[in-house]
Amino acid sequence: MRFEVNLSRAEASAREARDLIDQEIGDRMPAVSFFDLLTIVNELVSNAARFGEGEILVCVDLGSDGAVSGAVENIGSAAVEPSSWSGGTEGHGLGLRIVDALADRWWVERNGTTRVAFTLEAD
Repeated sequence: MRFEVNLSRAEASAREARDLIDQEIGDRMPAVSFFDLLTIVNELVSNAARFGEGEILVCVDLGSDGAVSGAVENIGSAAVEPSSWSGGTEGHGLGLRIVDALADRWWVERNGTTRVAFTLEAD
């Protein structure tokens, strides 16, 4: 099953992405895997809204075996790498560290856009 949506670059984009994914595939995945998916998408869309330009494209493919692949893409050239975190209370700088902890694999593709893709293996 494939889910794809274009979102405007706004503060509420991450919440909108989570809600739409929940409506489309929320009942088709084990709860733990689904929570990991929502968290990854939340972090990637939040980063795209904060650092990118233009619309944000969110794609999620749910395989028949339960494996998930997905991507968040937008126009932009900001660095996409986990930043150092000083342990402060502002809550910034953890997004890609969270993605790295939850995804089985993630990577960045650049071809006129910035696309951060990820995979979650089936449980």
